[in-house]
Amino acid sequence: MRVSAPLSSGQQRLWTVSQLDGAGPAYNETMAFALRGPLDREALRRAFDALADRHEALRTRIVVEDGRPAQIVEPAGHGFPCTVTDVAGRPGEAAELRRTDPFEPFDLTRAPLARARLLAAGDEDHVLLITVHHVVFDGRSRTLLLRELGILYAAQVSGVAADLPPARPYREHSRAQQDWLAGPGPAPHEAYWQDRLDGVPPV
Repeated sequence: MRVSAPLSSGQQRLWTVSQLDGAGPAYNETMAFALRGPLDREALRRAFDALADRHEALRTRIVVEDGRPAQIVEPAGHGFPCTVTDVAGRPGEAAELRRTDPFEPFDLTRAPLARARLLAAGDEDHVLLITVHHVVFDGRSRTLLLRELGILYAAQVSGVAADLPPARPYREHSRAQQDWLAGPGPAPHEAYWQDRLDGVPPV
């Protein structure tokens, strides 16, 4: 079942920029890792899917509802695509994909706003590219994603359930933030800045 929720303030800013500038790679968060040694490619794919099942943000898209932008969370099982590309003996193709893949823009109206590409130069020689749009991802998310991806991959390889606590849906943060902004909470902060900026020239 799809879930609809308001955008957080940060998401609203990024959505507004996307409306002004159109789709582009400026807010793509990118990571690249050289992986040396044995790698279970199917286990890695399943780990990415499990990561998306855990975190609603990785299944979220932005649409306009009743004239306002909203985040739509797709149901679990929507997946975090991990494309495997065989570049064995083709270093030029590998270099071109490393250069271009992270800059492919996302359509914010289509989930997921995340993707991975595994460049396979050999059985034990890979480069993993991960790209996520900033509207659903930030610097703190990067650490969390990498830690949990490692745990989920190890679980897939071993066949043992991953020992991870339940993840808090980002939409709960967005709703709480918008409720706070709609209530009396911001008034003292606004009063503080009105006082601090009193007398400042308008230009």
